[in-house]
Amino acid sequence: MKRLFIYPILLIVTACNFKNSGKTGPEATFYIEISGMQTSLHMIFDLNNTNELCEKSSETIRLKVPSQSINPYTGFSSSGDFYVMTGDTNMIHYGSYHYENINVDEIQRTVPFFKQKGPGEKYLGAARGNIFSLDTTGNSTRIGECKYLKITTSEGESRTVYGSRLSGKSSSWQVALGDKIFEVDDKGNLKQAGWVDWRTFTTEEGEKLVVLMTKGINKKSKWAGRFNGKLYIEM
Repeated sequence: MKRLFIYPILLIVTACNFKNSGKTGPEATFYIEISGMQTSLHMIFDLNNTNELCEKSSETIRLKVPSQSINPYTGFSSSGDFYVMTGDTNMIHYGSYHYENINVDEIQRTVPFFKQKGPGEKYLGAARGNIFSLDTTGNSTRIGECKYLKITTSEGESRTVYGSRLSGKSSSWQVALGDKIFEVDDKGNLKQAGWVDWRTFTTEEGEKLVVLMTKGINKKSKWAGRFNGKLYIEM
């Protein structure tokens, strides 16, 4: 068995202005950030499904049996592979990261980049408050930013969270708390914009998968998520 180093998955979100996503939720993937000895994966969303975070999935699979919520163990191997574990022996290779030298604030820095498994996925990483995308030739593009935000929950509790947003004048700061995706206004107030969850299901071939899935706030919205080039969506 591979040696794994367990790290928490921080539910940090960035997105463009939220629009009705119909029967599916926003595109979702991860970017990686390393500070000292701490390795963190942050979730990043494209609520408008502009394909900025990934290309359109080559195949759509309709799930005949609804997926179920799960709280899996997750971790990196010593080689940088990221695994989602549903038991002592069942480990799903979900993605991996590596380092690249890029220019950040006109200084060359070594930055980690994470890519979810599957064709069409992109390498994403963060450094000094900037989120970058890396293409196949090693060129980087700044696509967003991340920082700590002060928010007020619906219960009136003041908290500091790590939020992010995509580049662009119309982009809003966002954060995920539990399984809810929120937009954050200038005063730190929250407005729910969707749902996110690790979901488990069994494919028609008998393979048990755990996939990060999302859905919009529309009552007709269905859980959907990508894995290894396929978009899985509930009927």
